[in-house]
Amino acid sequence: MTRQKLYSLVLVLSIAGYLWLIVNLFPDWLFLHESPEVCLIKIVTGFPCPSCGTTRAVLFFSQGEWMTSFLMNPFGMLIVFSLVVFPVWILIDLIRGTSGFLIFYNKTEIFFRQKMVAILAICLVLLNWIWNFTKGF
Repeated sequence: MTRQKLYSLVLVLSIAGYLWLIVNLFPDWLFLHESPEVCLIKIVTGFPCPSCGTTRAVLFFSQGEWMTSFLMNPFGMLIVFSLVVFPVWILIDLIRGTSGFLIFYNKTEIFFRQKMVAILAICLVLLNWIWNFTKGF
């Protein structure tokens, strides 16, 4: 992936993520009584996906309830980190004319292509999915 495409994609996804958090923090602004349910897997099957609860986890984290956030869905911590660090890193790269984030992305992609790392990551996602089932999502 080119630097421009990656940086544009991450910035657009970050903006979308912040907008989604605003919708969930202030549903009354959109005349909603509660946050909308958007998990297609849960809507279609009635079962949670591995990422169900991530939005709530991020909201709990933003309110300083870190343990509740982690217990809601550990993926929330990754999202918080990504929403805070990645856009800033990209903006610094753009200002300086460097490609630090692109290098990080490429090295991370290579790292996760290793068979054992990929298996471990898949197992962690499956464990998180099982955790979502036990919570009754």
